[in-house]
Amino acid sequence: MTKEIKHAYLILAHKSTYTLHKLIESLDDARNDIYIHIDLKSEISSFKEYKTKTAQLNFITERYPIIWGGFNMVLAELALLRAATENGKYKYYHLLSGNDLPLKNQNEIHNFFDNKQLAYIESTLVDPQNGRFWRSIYRRISVRRFFIKYKGQDGLVPQVFSNIDRMLILIQEKILRRDFVKKNKLKLYYGSQWFSLPDDIVRYVLSKSESIQWIFGNSYIPDELFLQTIIENSSLKERIENDNLRYIVFDAEKDSKHPHIWKMEDYNKLRFSDCFFARKFDDTIDKKIILKVTDG
Repeated sequence: MTKEIKHAYLILAHKSTYTLHKLIESLDDARNDIYIHIDLKSEISSFKEYKTKTAQLNFITERYPIIWGGFNMVLAELALLRAATENGKYKYYHLLSGNDLPLKNQNEIHNFFDNKQLAYIESTLVDPQNGRFWRSIYRRISVRRFFIKYKGQDGLVPQVFSNIDRMLILIQEKILRRDFVKKNKLKLYYGSQWFSLPDDIVRYVLSKSESIQWIFGNSYIPDELFLQTIIENSSLKERIENDNLRYIVFDAEKDSKHPHIWKMEDYNKLRFSDCFFARKFDDTIDKKIILKVTDG
């Protein structure tokens, strides 16, 4: 089967889980190739047990230690895209995490994308005048973060560098009045990091790797901005569907920073959803829903 009609599934994973096993099993189809980035902080030997029957399974060798909010998440996504494109030309490239599952079977997924050339990705213009939320998104790029890799880590050294980073942010904003976005006349776009993209758009993004490094290399949570910004500021913007086909819910009453963990009580919501993929699943919280979604 030629690569032009196959799909590439790109998975970001950091630990070997039952959910990841069922995800790979669900994608194991002759029309798919699977590429997995394992967090460099994880021991890759624990993933060697994963096998497929018909899909080509690839654990990419270009790996990065993932820190939430840091640029390495972007580098990992680009590494997955690069590994896949170097192996051939695919109809679509789908980014998933190791906690995701497909809600449709492979026939339904391939039939839907068969004649499509759209970019299925969420994208909204970032206007800091639209309120506190959008100002916080804008500040992810407008002020430069030089020690972001220490954010959220325990210990004296990370605490010291995190404090230095906060001080540098204040200096940039309050004393130097620097605004990286305004200075460089950038138009930022924001959305979920998860996507389904056609081959030509993926290759265009990869061609902009130097620009991505320059704009987002010293920023905060750039994985929710870099793809949207690169595509929207090109002639390809007309092909953005502004829908990533993922069923993801953030419960504001509990914790708006983390997605809802799907449970058996949610099954009908998942079953009757028009989305093609859902996150987040956790087999330590509810294993039955994973079996129900994948095995019916």
